[in-house]
Formats: sequence, structure tokens, C-alpha cells
Amino acid sequence: MMHGRKNNILAVLFIATVIVFISTLFMGNHEVLPLGSVDKEGIRLTSVLGSIQYKCKNPVPVKTRSGVAWVICTDQSDLFRRNDSGTSHEGPVMFSVGTNDDVAVEEKFLNDGSAHVYVITPNALPDQLTGREYVRHIQTLIVPNDPNDFGKFMENRQTLNSLLKGFPRSKLNLLKLDIPNRHKDELNLSDLLHYMILDGVLGGVEQLMFTLDLAGLNEDQLFDWYKLLHQLFHKADFRLFSVRVSSAGVQAYNLSWVKQPKGHPFIMQPPAGYGTSMEERERLENFLAEPQVACGKENEMGGVRVIPVSTDLTNVKRETYSVCLSSKYGVAPPCVVYSLGEEQSFIEAIEATGCSVFKLVQHDLQNDKMGNSSHWHHIVGFPRSGGKQRWQKQQAQDVSGHQRPSVALVKVHGPLLQLWPLLSRILDSGLLEDVHQVAHTVPVYSVEKNLMRRQHYSELKRLQEYGFSLFHTESQPQFSKPGYQLYQLSWIRNAGAV
Repeated sequence: MMHGRKNNILAVLFIATVIVFISTLFMGNHEVLPLGSVDKEGIRLTSVLGSIQYKCKNPVPVKTRSGVAWVICTDQSDLFRRNDSGTSHEGPVMFSVGTNDDVAVEEKFLNDGSAHVYVITPNALPDQLTGREYVRHIQTLIVPNDPNDFGKFMENRQTLNSLLKGFPRSKLNLLKLDIPNRHKDELNLSDLLHYMILDGVLGGVEQLMFTLDLAGLNEDQLFDWYKLLHQLFHKADFRLFSVRVSSAGVQAYNLSWVKQPKGHPFIMQPPAGYGTSMEERERLENFLAEPQVACGKENEMGGVRVIPVSTDLTNVKRETYSVCLSSKYGVAPPCVVYSLGEEQSFIEAIEATGCSVFKLVQHDLQNDKMGNSSHWHHIVGFPRSGGKQRWQKQQAQDVSGHQRPSVALVKVHGPLLQLWPLLSRILDSGLLEDVHQVAHTVPVYSVEKNLMRRQHYSELKRLQEYGFSLFHTESQPQFSKPGYQLYQLSWIRNAGAV
């Protein structure tokens, strides 16, 4: 009897392990599980739609009679440049797939530039596009590349895989999918997107548009859509930059996505779970709990000089930081270290390694009291928030009198309430493009708005986008107070990322 019960328990554990393994395999490092009700799935899905992930600097609105229906982002390329060469494959390319009831985007491309618009639909070409230059009609039905669907090989049917295989351009500037997402239809948008992500078909697509209609979807269908949006972000590297209510219905949304922009701009990560403050805090603390890589030669630089802390939270000080002294991570002469803050013992310890130390200041704070200037070799400026969003690299070369080597380390310290904003400004400035290590301190507050927690987590993920991995993370209870916990973090750039 006991053996039977034991075998049953082992069988249940085995099945549970297999399920977890398959889920992890399917979602990679971003496991997503169903919530089991329409209300919960709806709240989680709409939390993703509730905030954009990328702020487009050069948006182009596309208006219809009912208002702005779509937004095109021109940050990465000039989608409306004129083509005067006369060659057939010059200029931007747009694929418009589906029923084409709404052709406002297609007309915008044709009226404001000379993009090639490929209208791919089994229906007749819309009247507004008939006879237009640079419009090509491919009269076929696009179907998902489902390996179990042999009907996809029928006449007048194609997958995007087969269509793009023979296309002379490797890049699509815009893909617009005007396809219903109802599961009762023979063709539905969720199936099409699923196989496009799975097959990597979106790899050459710069921007993606489609309408998501939530009306009437059950919990499984809502969960399928949550997974798709999750995979669009984590697997296909698309960032949501515009959400507009569609004229198709009160629960229909026109979604505009752009491929991960160059230059490491701020990307708001998708919400943790429902996006509540507790879930956002848990995700942030889990990220800070363990290092991601090992340095091999880690050393605490500087000494602790405890400064009395008043009730004013801006006076918290921290003078030691973990530095990786492995030669491949740059802290070996000739080397350069940029330091923002007043930790003189840290500066002296770095100088003892033979590195040159530069004082890092914001442009309009150069006359402020920043400590004993005898420890600083040079002053290097970076722009304040709202200023020019590029670090003045030439300035560093001018003041030093020679071409500077790659930067071994950037250390960031400042008043408590400025620690997160300072990190954001340095990330915005472009300073970290050729830096080997970063050391800084951040607070995690007990009470904070959920959107702000998500922003803090997103900034740490942006450090990863730069190519850095966390090799040291340590909570600092001796420098913390009720209401916040300080963490000292040190990062090294992955091999080959500089």
C-alpha cells in the first residue's frame, strides 16, 4: 500500500517537473503561466497595453476621419524619403497583409514619400490604391506556417516565409497586419503571429502594426495573446511605442511596434504580473539578490569612513566599491577611471593601481563643491537631464591632451534621492559605450509607485543591454534607514562587448 502511494507521489512529481521543464523551454528565461480566469487574464493583458515601452522621438501620426488611428516612428530611418533614382527597389518597403479595410497608413507612405507598398490580400485592390505608382498587388491569402496544416500549400495561399524567401530585399521597413484575431475564423492573427515569431520571420522587420480586439475572448485566448506580446518583446525584440483605440470596437487597440532601437535608449520593461507595486518590488529585489557572473579577482577599493547621517536622507555616504582587478576588465595601467562623488579614499585606492582618475560632473554643476580637487586629474562633463543626450567625448580628449584609452571603470555616487536619476542620465549620455566596469549604489524604497519600480528595474536591464553583467551585489544595512534599503552594485562588461 505504501509502495503504491509512493509511486503515485513520484509520478505526480515527475509530471510536474516535465510541465515546468516544457514551460521553461517554451518561454526561455521568461516563464509565463496562465492565471485561470477571464478577469485575471484581462487585467494582466491590459496592464501591458497600459504603458508604452519606447518613447518615439519622431512620431508621425496617421489620421483618419475618426482621428489618429496609427503612429509611425521615424527615429531609426527616413521612411518618407523621396526616390528620384527610378530604380525599382529603392526606397522604403511596406507589406500590407489582410483585408485592407483601412488604408490610411498605405496612403501616408505613398503621399509623403516614395515607399513601395505591397498589398497582399485575396480581395481586390482597394480603390484608393488602384493605379498608384509603387503599389503592387499580390492576390493571395497569407496563412500561418503551421507544420500540421497541409492546406497552406493549396492554390492562392502562401505563408510569409515563402513570400519573403523570394523577395529581393532583406529588410521590411513596415509590416501591417489587417487580419481578424477571432479564433472562430479560418485565419486568425494570433496563429499567424505565433508562427512568425517561432520561425524568426520578423527578424528583418523594422516596424509592426496590428489591431488587437479583446471583445469576446475567453481566458485561454487572452492568455495566448499575453504570451504573444511577451514573445514579441523578449524573443522578437519589438518595443511597443503607440497604443490607439481602434474604430473596430471599444476593446480594440491599434498597436504600433518598433524593433529594438540602436544606441541603448530607455526601454520600459513589461509589467511584472499584474504590474502591482508588490510584484514590481519583488522582481527588482530578485534581480538584486544574486550576481550574474563571477569576476575571478574581486577587490574592495577604498576604505569606509562613516559620516554621521541626519534625518535628511540626502546625506548618506558610501566609500567602498567592489572592483574587478582581472586584467581583461581594464583596471590595469594605462587606464582611465571616471568617478562621480566625493569618496576620496576610493579615489586614492584607484590611483594606487596606476589608473588616471577623471572627475565626472554634470555641465552646469562644475562650480559646485565636489570635494578636494587635488585628487582629480581632469574634469569630464556629461549633460544634465533635458540637455544634449550625448556625452562630450571630444572634451575628454581635449583636456587630457591625447586620445584617451578605453575607460576601465565608471563609479557613480551622489545624494540618496539622486542615485536613480544620476544612473539614468549617465545611461542616456552614451558615456558607457566603451567602459569596462560600472560601480554604483541604488536604493530600494519600501513604499513607491509601481511605475517607478518598473522604471528602476528597466534601468538595470538597460545596463545589461549595454553588455554589462552584475558580478557583485550587496545590501548595505549600515547605510540604510527605515523606508529604504541601499544596494552596492558592480558590473563588468561581457567579453567582446567593448
